[in-house]
Amino acid sequence: MKSTTSDFLLFQSVVEWSAQFNTLPWRQKRTPYTTLISEMMLQQTTVGTVVSRFLPFIKKFPTLEHLAHSSEEEVLKQWQGLGYYSRAKRLHKMAPLLFDLFNRSSSHPLLSELLGIKGIGDYTAKAILCIGYNENYLPIDANIERILQRFYGILAPSLLHLKKILNTSFEEKKILPFWKIIGPQNLAEGLMDLGREICKKTKPQCFSCPLKQNCEAYNKNQFEQGWENKSLKKIKISLVRLISISLSSKNHTPSYFLKEKTKGKWLIGQYEIPTFALSSWGREEEYPLLPSFLEPIILPKISQAPTYNTTITQFLFQNSLIFLPPETIRKLEGSFLDPSSVAITSATQKALQLSPQLSLRKPDSIFKNNTGN
Repeated sequence: MKSTTSDFLLFQSVVEWSAQFNTLPWRQKRTPYTTLISEMMLQQTTVGTVVSRFLPFIKKFPTLEHLAHSSEEEVLKQWQGLGYYSRAKRLHKMAPLLFDLFNRSSSHPLLSELLGIKGIGDYTAKAILCIGYNENYLPIDANIERILQRFYGILAPSLLHLKKILNTSFEEKKILPFWKIIGPQNLAEGLMDLGREICKKTKPQCFSCPLKQNCEAYNKNQFEQGWENKSLKKIKISLVRLISISLSSKNHTPSYFLKEKTKGKWLIGQYEIPTFALSSWGREEEYPLLPSFLEPIILPKISQAPTYNTTITQFLFQNSLIFLPPETIRKLEGSFLDPSSVAITSATQKALQLSPQLSLRKPDSIFKNNTGN
């Protein structure tokens, strides 16, 4: 590993290059609280998606105190569209503990105190201290990990070993000894921007990179020596999603047949339209097989049904959307609810967008127009 004056200038140029992204909403009027929210949202969710959800969330919960006194259902509803709802549940549970910790801390909480709160790991704790408080900590996300491995030419047998090497090297000032001088907050965010926009996992845009002059991987053309992890191939699963609509006799307000997800590990606490797998796939606790009494009704309609794709972890779900009349769908678990009153899954949101009920006012029209679908 190396550390030179030219390295300092290169990493300083990353901060200057990164200034173009300072308009991101969580970088405006930054606080430790807004840092916490943005970091939780950005885990496993794209920047573009978070941009659209961050300000509405902050408007609903403007301070950590507001969040600490909210209900889980309120938080889940504001989390809609971000996916991985377990993050929202963790955030809701940790909010009262963080509120107490932040109020007790005269300057900033200790790393050990943050790590003592269930739901906060090493990355999130260091991100709060580094980005929220501008303290001398290195939050290692996938982008920073990839950049430092390539720049310093570090070979490791696994990502776990790599992270240990990076943490130890940082503490011993073998890498990034100028971190505090340049500014932890600005440099951390600059490297995250660089990894997202230029130093990508595959097909990095090296010619545009401000670090290329001293980058070991670039200068030795060694991208194939282990730091390009292969993406897992998605497993395709066919699902059928059943939609049924009931109109209020007073104001024709539509209600949809929804069921709260209480089994499995995915999307617990969210509501979705009844969803079934068309064949065994080993995760029936998440989406069970289509009930036999529905097979003669549903299967003939599959080929002409509207379709859309969704993903969860390594699974690519190919969804077929089928309309059922209320008297049929009531044989399943669930009830007719106003979808705006509960937190619904993103897959159900897509189904509602495809629903003709968005433009038609009478349920009879739906089934008439979808005969044979």
